Amino acid sequence: METMNTDIAAHGASKPSDMGKVTDGISIERVSSVEPSENLTKLFTQVAGYDTVPDTGRINALISSGSLAFYLALDKSEPAGMVSVIACRTAASDKLWIEDVCVLDECRGKGLGKRLMEYAMEDSAKYFGGGTFWLTSRPSREAARAMYKALGFYEYKTGVFRKGK
Repeated sequence: METMNTDIAAHGASKPSDMGKVTDGISIERVSSVEPSENLTKLFTQVAGYDTVPDTGRINALISSGSLAFYLALDKSEPAGMVSVIACRTAASDKLWIEDVCVLDECRGKGLGKRLMEYAMEDSAKYFGGGTFWLTSRPSREAARAMYKALGFYEYKTGVFRKGK
């Protein structure tokens, strides 16, 4: 898994651009809470690669803590895509980790993933006060990796280490 990153600074505006407005019946927004739904379960199952049920209580607690910005693409009020952005502030840097990027299979190929990522990056840079965006992506996710590169991310030569689940 390679790490990709890009820098985006906050621009001082309080609201993101029109990228979050309704287009083709789909709106994109940073949500203040989530409720269980069949489509949310589908999204988490696609991200995990196995059947799973999202812990909406955990998600809502993270949103409430201010450490997570959670974005949904909503098609007629039902989740069609999602992105999580987590702020990681250290003495040396401000990192904004992008996780859980997913668009429902039936909604792919229409540019929704790119719109969702653009909106999430612009809004979260303002919400968290800027920083460097980081994400990881498996080499097998060719379409996603091409999208990330088109959005200005580049492969950052580092080893990602993991311990635990």
